[in-house]
Amino acid sequence: DPSDSDVDLIASDGTKIPAFSFLLMARSKPLRKKLAYLLKNSDGRPKLTDVDKFSVLALRQFIHYLTHDSFPSGHVCYFELLHLADWYEVGRLKKDCIEYICDHLGEFDVVKCASIAHEISSDKLKQAVRRFL
Repeated sequence: DPSDSDVDLIASDGTKIPAFSFLLMARSKPLRKKLAYLLKNSDGRPKLTDVDKFSVLALRQFIHYLTHDSFPSGHVCYFELLHLADWYEVGRLKKDCIEYICDHLGEFDVVKCASIAHEISSDKLKQAVRRFL
């Protein structure tokens, strides 16, 4: 129930995405440090604003993945999730995104895949792009 949540993630359009700090902190060391600081030093409800380059959908899917260890049904923002996973050191999500992208490379912009592979230093994704080309 979002009304029981205790922190907001602020998306790229300014939308507040309610979340549970204990869940985020349990799944990510960087989030644990950041949220521990915010919870201790915030006046009121803490807001995680360093995620503001991500879409509402991607942040909701990130929370879904952290809660269920699976991708939600429907359209999934694999590239944004991969960036979130890399940034917040959520190893399993990063691995699952890379595997999905590699297995479905023809459905994605290969140049974008190559760029992301370089950004996150993913040898597996780099090799998949090379094989595809």
